[in-house]
Amino acid sequence: MVDDKWKSLTTLLFEREEIANKRLKDNSLYLELCECQEQTEEVVERMYHERFTHEERIIIRRHYEGETEKSSMEIHESYIQGLKDCFQLVTWLGF
Repeated sequence: MVDDKWKSLTTLLFEREEIANKRLKDNSLYLELCECQEQTEEVVERMYHERFTHEERIIIRRHYEGETEKSSMEIHESYIQGLKDCFQLVTWLGF
């Protein structure tokens, strides 16, 4: 039964994330930020390669990849907790 609940929750989360991603594609501020990031990426990469050794670049990338993964996990857990709280509230209200 726990597996079925987890599968249902995972499906629900995936569908909600798809809807959120569709909204982002219509968000002009988000699209502007993406464009800005693309424009600065080449400059940042050039500076990055000019100033750091290969070993230093690996250390820096691993650090920021870890930070990104950590942030993603925190956001995901917050989302799940919000969903659980919402379900508990709906149950408490008797719907």
